[in-house]
Amino acid sequence: MNVRNDSFEVEKDIGVIKERSRRGALLTFGTQVPTFLISFASQIILAHLLSPGQFGVAAMAAPVIGFAAIFNDLGFQQATIQKPKIVHAEVSLLFWVNTGVSASLAVLLFLLSPVIAWMYGEPQVGPVVRALAGVLFVGSLSAQSYALLNRRMQFTSLAIIDVAGAVAGVATGIGFAWLGAGYWALVLQSLATNVVMVSLIWNRAKWRPSLPRWDRDILPMIRFGQHMTTFKIVSYFSTYFANIMIGIINGPAALGVFERAFKLVLQPIGQITAPINRIAVPMLSRVAGSDSHYRNAYIRMLQVILLVSMPGLLCASVMSHQVVLGLLGPAWLATAPILQCLSIVGIFSLYSNSTFWLFVSQNRVREQMTCGFVSSGLVMVSLLTGVHWGPAGIATSYALFAPLVHGVFVWRVTRKGPVSRRDIVTASYPIVTAAITAAIALHFAEPYFPGGTLLDLATGGVMSYAVTALVLLCFPGGRRLLGGLRGLAIRRPAIS
Repeated sequence: MNVRNDSFEVEKDIGVIKERSRRGALLTFGTQVPTFLISFASQIILAHLLSPGQFGVAAMAAPVIGFAAIFNDLGFQQATIQKPKIVHAEVSLLFWVNTGVSASLAVLLFLLSPVIAWMYGEPQVGPVVRALAGVLFVGSLSAQSYALLNRRMQFTSLAIIDVAGAVAGVATGIGFAWLGAGYWALVLQSLATNVVMVSLIWNRAKWRPSLPRWDRDILPMIRFGQHMTTFKIVSYFSTYFANIMIGIINGPAALGVFERAFKLVLQPIGQITAPINRIAVPMLSRVAGSDSHYRNAYIRMLQVILLVSMPGLLCASVMSHQVVLGLLGPAWLATAPILQCLSIVGIFSLYSNSTFWLFVSQNRVREQMTCGFVSSGLVMVSLLTGVHWGPAGIATSYALFAPLVHGVFVWRVTRKGPVSRRDIVTASYPIVTAAITAAIALHFAEPYFPGGTLLDLATGGVMSYAVTALVLLCFPGGRRLLGGLRGLAIRRPAIS
């Protein structure tokens, strides 16, 4: 058997790493703007082409597919990115394990699809689960190639892949929805996105697996993956348990309403945090030997996420009625109180999402897993507390529990390591103060935007970010933050 053993080395010079990360951040955020606009616009258009019930059918299948997707990767992507040195034979073995598990999952989902449809009492769910099982398998074929692109910090390739996948999926979904395909348009959207992304990832990574060969050096990566997978399983239940309960108790229409509010919050956060995760984990893993560089890098990325996300989330909470009316239409007004609460939850999730970088880059995924158990237990309690009052009650209860649900990760990760709780508080307080001030101003101005038009929403959004920036200028730390971001954007690259 011919097995290659070439090593995938990574850059270790801190100056070069910082410059690559800076360029990667600018490129990634630059491409995330059109990607976000395309994806967000598609959600609005699809909401006018499909009914809540049709969204609900797809949303019923989503928790099942989401659970299977956890085992599709087994945490091996992050293991490949985080490991200081890895060779071709190890990556190939991980690829074949991923592929075998994914194929088994696809077959299992196909066999269980009638049971899943019976559980919901919706026969339409079965065929959707079978189709998405195939989509899941297709997506798994690029897991290790994608990890290698990320490990090498090839952010240009990753950005192109993201944009192309989003465009292909959106065009397919809207086209088939317009032709009357109903919930199948959402399935075909997912298929198109995965096919295009897998093709481009394989083309850009320039890597092909060799035949599998067992190597004991792979065991630490498997243990890493086990802890990561367990954490994802626990997080899955905290994310999808509400959808499952609403789907079973209240039916597809109510689930469609809740799922739209969830997507309005989750999608923008995902568009922001996913590219930062892509940059943060490999960068922090490379500078882990220097506490000061590590701490400063984490703080800067946390501040960027808070500054970009918090004013928008608070604006969505204050103007939830106008947001739903302007983006989704009158038929979706029941989404407004849910959106108001979930936007607050989204703010706390920014902090727990950022702890992912610290846990993974410090190889502390077992501690992350423990936090996941505690956090998910709190989520279950919150959902059971609010289920009596339907989707809006669940969202309200979730918002009340959010400081505990997401705070446990911050408490645990800062007990040791280069980043302390004081660092996070010091980095956050100017942005939090400024964003809350903007929300208060928007609350008093909100009666002047009664129509819920796109102009009203744009005005409210601009006002939220403008007031946030003005208040930040009153803080020395805020002025340094804005000045640093400006310098980050205009500095000439040092690497050709």
